Amino acid sequence: MLLKELKRYPIRPVDDTGEYGVDTGKYIGIRFTPETKSRLRDIIDSEGVPNGLRDESIHSTVAYSKGSNIPGYKVAGQFEEPEDATIKSFTIFPSQDGKNCLVAKLDAPTLVDKHNKTMDHGANYDFDEYIPHVTLSYDAGEWSPEDLKRLTKKYKGTSLYANEEYESEIEKDFGKSAHEK
Repeated sequence: MLLKELKRYPIRPVDDTGEYGVDTGKYIGIRFTPETKSRLRDIIDSEGVPNGLRDESIHSTVAYSKGSNIPGYKVAGQFEEPEDATIKSFTIFPSQDGKNCLVAKLDAPTLVDKHNKTMDHGANYDFDEYIPHVTLSYDAGEWSPEDLKRLTKKYKGTSLYANEEYESEIEKDFGKSAHEK
């Protein structure tokens, strides 16, 4: 157990001063079916979420491993059958540049399992706990606890379906909203 816990932390500082930004690292994410993207777009639009992500940017993070390319982990690519998840609640996460990210926390056993497998293959993670979620906006403005409770009450249990696992190198500006890139 201790070795697995140690894997969650970078073994060396990440150098982001190189020609390409972060020196090494791997991002692994999940893409959703068109129907799910449409469902999330409806939430973004009907709730007036500022700076909502474009459909092609909607995803869930499995691993964001700075300093490790996660050797031995093979992404699944296109799934034979979509994997399901449900919305549990809504919350605000701080973005890399200090803005409010509006996210839907997910009940997503498949994402948790995939995240744990990346950790077993040498990934690291900056946070104490992996929280499966889908970001709706990287710059959502202010949302009160009452607003978040209202969203949760309205959309809790909404089914979402993932259909692809993919990987890429870590982008230095990953946490910026799509309109800022």
